Amino acid sequence: MRKIAILVFIGFLCAVSTVSAQANENEPVMRNFGFNWGISFIIQPDVFQRISSMGVNFKVFDNGKLHIRNHVIYNGGVLNMEAEGIKYAKNTVSDKITAGVISHDLFYTYGYLEGGIGSCGIEYGPIFKSKVSENPLYGSVELGAGFEVLTLKHLSLFAEIGFHANLSKIFQKNDLTTNEQGFSSYGNGFMMQQRIQLGLRTYL
Repeated sequence: MRKIAILVFIGFLCAVSTVSAQANENEPVMRNFGFNWGISFIIQPDVFQRISSMGVNFKVFDNGKLHIRNHVIYNGGVLNMEAEGIKYAKNTVSDKITAGVISHDLFYTYGYLEGGIGSCGIEYGPIFKSKVSENPLYGSVELGAGFEVLTLKHLSLFAEIGFHANLSKIFQKNDLTTNEQGFSSYGNGFMMQQRIQLGLRTYL
């Protein structure tokens, strides 16, 4: 699994180096509204996470120096806890605020704050046997930084790295953190991860 993450990252860097040379000729512009798609991995021993995300983003503020955007995102995928020998199915809807600067009409460097709520079920074998409605609810908060390469007029590549916290107990009623299989989400209700995300954004 980690080899896949490394290959994706190398492919991303190759794509940036290939298309960035064309950017100046195409006069890239970050438009008012856009779509984004990404895939993220966590950096932690004995844990592998593969989460795909899709969503929309729109400009909130831009004075020529500071550029702020809001992103509404759906995240879904698998968290594999190798030490425990179990897998989680994760689904989250989150909101992300990015704030940064655009330099040379080519790079958007920014910090971001993201928060969301979703469900986390356990997987036994190749098929997810628990339904979303049966899974424990959990919240997530992430703080990090990223950069976006405005490669073409309507397309960009981005990379982010951040610290991601999963919270579960505060979302459970009567301290119930288990689903029908008796699964307690994250045990003590908290898990901190370091996450890297790669993806594409397109602007209208």
